Amino acid sequence: MKARTLAVLLFTALASQAAMGQQVTLQSIAKESDLSVREVQMVLSRAPSAYHEYRTSYFRAKNQLVRSVGQERFTELAALFQAGRIAIGAS
Repeated sequence: MKARTLAVLLFTALASQAAMGQQVTLQSIAKESDLSVREVQMVLSRAPSAYHEYRTSYFRAKNQLVRSVGQERFTELAALFQAGRIAIGAS
């Protein structure tokens, strides 16, 4: 049941964005979560990085992003980022 509900919610979110003609970008996620584009990219990559602030800011940034967009959308955004479907540019 949870999987079905999650699928419906994800479909609704994606369909509403497509209907409005909005593309999800790192800048739009950063604006929504009050993080920098670099922080959003660091969190969504889910891998250790060369960013010098990685060790001190990853968990703070991840927690802020999850609070801003919700756990389900965070998981969706991470999957889209991993698939290369999130652009850097402005929305």
